[in-house]
Amino acid sequence: MHVIFRESHGLDEADTPQDLRQTPADLVVLSLSDSDLGAFASGWRRAKATAGADMPSLRLANLVALKHPLSVDTYIDNTLHAARGILIRLIGGVPYWPYGLQSVAALAREKGIALAILPADGRQDRQLDELSTLPISTLRRLGDLCATGGPVAAHAALAQLARAAGLYATPVLGDKALPIYGFWAPKQGLTSPLITETTEHAAPRLAITFYRSFLSAGDTSPI
Repeated sequence: MHVIFRESHGLDEADTPQDLRQTPADLVVLSLSDSDLGAFASGWRRAKATAGADMPSLRLANLVALKHPLSVDTYIDNTLHAARGILIRLIGGVPYWPYGLQSVAALAREKGIALAILPADGRQDRQLDELSTLPISTLRRLGDLCATGGPVAAHAALAQLARAAGLYATPVLGDKALPIYGFWAPKQGLTSPLITETTEHAAPRLAITFYRSFLSAGDTSPI
């Protein structure tokens, strides 16, 4: 029987338990933001294209699906228990997901898992630092990469987490920072404003304006 820590406005206050049915993986990323998870999915695909079979396996889950304490216990038993590295990006600090954080932190210390719990609001959080098992310098580096967003930064964050967990990760090439605004093309990615045509009779062009968040989440397929 587990003690349920109740906090006002917390994720664990009243919800139906869920079983995400995810098999174990080397690395696990949990976040409240689908944009975060999309970026990590794109970053892992980018890493896989580079490293192939050498890239650690990855599982992603939204913390909203882990509201209930029983959901947390089930996810730990089914997925997290075999992880080598876990990254949690959280808005609201410890009071927002108290049972989950305490349970995952206890698991990480018992199993020797590299655990990074990062604030997603741009502010440092000493409580999250203390629950994590990684050095402050590594937590800050991971926090900066997550705040930057985009597949390259997410790839770099996964590589950083993998190395912290004692796993192999290839060097990450490419600009990890995304510009505040700019130009993007499907084949070239981020480009200069002018893209020269290679044919004499170029087809007409249509500029599509979209939010930077699509790019930071690696969700450019609709564009």
